[in-house]
Amino acid sequence: PLNDIQVFSNRSKSEFTDRSTGSGSVTYQYGLQIDRKTRSLGRHAEVFDAEALGALDGAQWALTSPGAKLANDLWIFLDNLEVAVRLLSSFPGSSQQVFTDFQELARQWPLRNRLPHTLPGSVRVR
Repeated sequence: PLNDIQVFSNRSKSEFTDRSTGSGSVTYQYGLQIDRKTRSLGRHAEVFDAEALGALDGAQWALTSPGAKLANDLWIFLDNLEVAVRLLSSFPGSSQQVFTDFQELARQWPLRNRLPHTLPGSVRVR
């Protein structure tokens, strides 16, 4: 649905310059871009971690965005299946705090301030 918020996360690692890793997210609602974030993580970060961090950055913004009160669900789209599976499950490994923070955000989504006609909704990762 157009009123839902969609976050698209991506990551990259430069192979030709300084070999640094970066993450980013772009957020849409009603077909309009409502946020965009990028972050450099330095030369020692893994792309796996960057993908998870991009998803968390976008989701954190979405939770507090003015449009959150109009949305039912928060959709997170990734191109890394392993990160997508682990965002909402227990995972003892790399970037554990990012995954823990994302899971807490997913618990907060149904509790956010919303208009009476909107459903509590959930966070959906694809």
